[in-house]
Amino acid sequence: MDIQRVEEIFAIPDTAERCQRVRDEVQPILKEMMSSFQIAYGNQASELLDYHLQTPESTLRTAMGDLRNPKYADGARNAGRQAFARLIDRRYFQTEFGVLTLELNGPERVFRIMMASSFYPFWDGVRSLERQAKLEQIISLLPAGAEIWAGDKNVKLGGKEELVPYILKAEKDRGRPWIYVGRQIPFDRFAEKEQDWSARIWEIWCDLKPIRDFISQEASVHALSVRIADQLNQNEETLSVQLYGRSYEIVFEATSNKRSNQPRQRFGIYDKGQLLTNGTLQSLLREPHEVLGVVVDNHGHLYTQLRNLHGEGKVEWSGTKSFRYPRVNGQDLNKWYQERAIEALQAHGFRLEGNEFYIGTWDNDQFRFEESVAEIKRRLIVAAVLFADCAEKIMLPRASVEKASTADAPEQAFDEYELAIKQETYEHNFDLISILSKYRIALIRIPLRSSEIST
Repeated sequence: MDIQRVEEIFAIPDTAERCQRVRDEVQPILKEMMSSFQIAYGNQASELLDYHLQTPESTLRTAMGDLRNPKYADGARNAGRQAFARLIDRRYFQTEFGVLTLELNGPERVFRIMMASSFYPFWDGVRSLERQAKLEQIISLLPAGAEIWAGDKNVKLGGKEELVPYILKAEKDRGRPWIYVGRQIPFDRFAEKEQDWSARIWEIWCDLKPIRDFISQEASVHALSVRIADQLNQNEETLSVQLYGRSYEIVFEATSNKRSNQPRQRFGIYDKGQLLTNGTLQSLLREPHEVLGVVVDNHGHLYTQLRNLHGEGKVEWSGTKSFRYPRVNGQDLNKWYQERAIEALQAHGFRLEGNEFYIGTWDNDQFRFEESVAEIKRRLIVAAVLFADCAEKIMLPRASVEKASTADAPEQAFDEYELAIKQETYEHNFDLISILSKYRIALIRIPLRSSEIST
């Protein structure tokens, strides 16, 4: 590697020319270094030959095009001052992560051999004292000379023992910085003829094994949750439901991915073609775990962690609901909401164990639900809609229902609940004469302003 020539290219003032030279001259160097390393050590670590090689050529082309657009030109001015080649592990379902990066950084004048990771695996690693102790043990296996950077590599930690405290502070400050672990070589220390780059990369590859295994394990867990969420998101079947004796249809839209790691599927609940309320099935695939949420009328009413379904064989999926609304006129209504919710779930055929209600069963061996995906979604949405009604965020119409022995509406529970609802129902008075009489009296009692008396 002619490091002086690399520096000259990074220093070219014209952005378009610089990007082109990086594509034509610098990127091939890194690709060749990475390929040589894979071939040289593929027999000792066979997984090296299975990784996907990622390089920034398309990003450089985009930057060159943005320079011709006044709207994006300023943001592209600094493009082409770095180059990299990265190996990506794509074994897990919709969950890829980098296992090794070779980076030439012009502004900092360093060559880095490192592994990069998002913040989330480390965040999960400090979620409890037990997990934190395990993460600290993993980090302790890194060699003393391992270097750690964070953010945009603008934060360099003093040593590996500072990583866990840094993660804890970043989580407290609501930061989500990327973490980089590896080694860097200043351009001034390059000696091309004396450097066996494949051997040097292999040495660092072996040093990074503890962190690489940690990230890989977290990726496999994350991928299973993503796989579960994907089955729910892909289903768009219209559902028929009954709520308090009235029939409705739940109509789904196609899942959208406007925000990273947050696929959303909107739905509407219709009464004979008339929209009753709408909502969203949200897959919050990080922060730090994977959560499935059901939003009704712009309020989140049900959230459950998908990692609860992980394990061996078949795992029953249960949900719980806690109301945490502020006091109203000094009264805490959350317990009352909770009692109403349990009664409503029971009246609509949910299987209950204490405050938990059954959603479905996930088979970890077959990677599918025992029930149909449509039935799982029906239970999730019906539960969320009932919670919204119990908390008086929406008002579901009631209808008298003939007694029938069905799984969705047990006779005794439904009758008792309907009686309670009828006792709470507001009775409207449509006596026109009475209304006009009260309106006239109210007008007489309104004091007139002095200006109006004079007229």
